[in-house]
Amino acid sequence: MIVPIEAQKSTSAGRPLHKAGLRRIAAGLALCAGLFPGVATARDSMLEVQGMTFSASREDGGEIVLSSHSAEFESETRQAVLFDVDAHVALADDEVPSFSLVCDRAELNLDTSDFRANGDVRGKTASGERYSAEWVRFDPEADLLYSDSPVEVSNGATLLRGDGFRYDLIEERLKLLGNVSVVHRP
Repeated sequence: MIVPIEAQKSTSAGRPLHKAGLRRIAAGLALCAGLFPGVATARDSMLEVQGMTFSASREDGGEIVLSSHSAEFESETRQAVLFDVDAHVALADDEVPSFSLVCDRAELNLDTSDFRANGDVRGKTASGERYSAEWVRFDPEADLLYSDSPVEVSNGATLLRGDGFRYDLIEERLKLLGNVSVVHRP
């Protein structure tokens, strides 16, 4: 079961979520606990949810969406930990996401919508590069996807390896960091 959770971003600098949107998230999660016994459970300030989708609208009309098999929501710290995650981020009304990824676990800040994806992270950029790393982080304020862990990037017959990467969503430019090697496959 997937429980939709919606949050709208404000137009102020830093793009924080509206307090009303955050209250909707908390209320939605609390409602899940009451409506679906056995699906969500509360533990002090921790709420466990089976099947969660986090969706936030961006100022530019785009969206941030993280779907997971299960999640833990910490109301005091405004953090969520999602497990078995599928995520995508789109700028404006783009039909193709700026990037998409799957991972074992993601740590999501509900106030800023930034997240860190961990464990067997695999994804694709809007321009078609496929990447894999142990972890990546998305910073919505900078429109930047990045990692300082070893990364592999493939684009057709070319495989690139490096000590990390930076992917600028606005420029659709991927930059590998340090110890870069290139393998061209026939």
